[in-house]
Amino acid sequence: MPTAALNRWFDDALEANPPPAPKGKRIKLRYITQASIRPPRFVVFGTRLDMLPKSYERYLINGIRDKLGFDAVPVRVVLKSPAVMNVMTNRLIWVANKIERILNAGEDGDVKAMRAELPALEMRRNYAQRAVMFSTASALAISVVIVLLFVSAFVTTPLGTLVAATWVMCMGLLVAGLASFLMETRTAARRNRERIRERRAAAKS
Repeated sequence: MPTAALNRWFDDALEANPPPAPKGKRIKLRYITQASIRPPRFVVFGTRLDMLPKSYERYLINGIRDKLGFDAVPVRVVLKSPAVMNVMTNRLIWVANKIERILNAGEDGDVKAMRAELPALEMRRNYAQRAVMFSTASALAISVVIVLLFVSAFVTTPLGTLVAATWVMCMGLLVAGLASFLMETRTAARRNRERIRERRAAAKS
């Protein structure tokens, strides 16, 4: 199943029935992907997944069966806490899907409120794209360093300076990627605080 369509359903399912917050700790489900077809296996990425109740897993499985046409086969959902690179990529995909859903929506009042989120979402997408780009470039630079270290064992030409320069470049790219990721998360947190203040102001008026 296409990942974009799968995550549109996933966002709707989370909005209709948000994950619980045991002991006041919010469980964040970020992204879902189909890992295999026979049997259909889906991987859900998020945080604090060890606290997710089995009843909510059944809710997701039942939704996949009922809404996505997998009612005739056994469905398995696997929960995973992603590595940093996966977190960056998943946040980028989530933001891009959110922007697409808002742009493709109608013109009712709720959608107008949703479109007020577009500037912050566009900013988050730019930061997330930079984070993924710089981190990927850093990983490639590390691969080059490893290759140079192996090559240096077979050639007489000194490669120490080149290896050192490549390593410095790789660390610079990694710092740039992590800084962009930090800016994306700060933008998301700032917008969340703004929404809370707006709701409190609306409740008082």
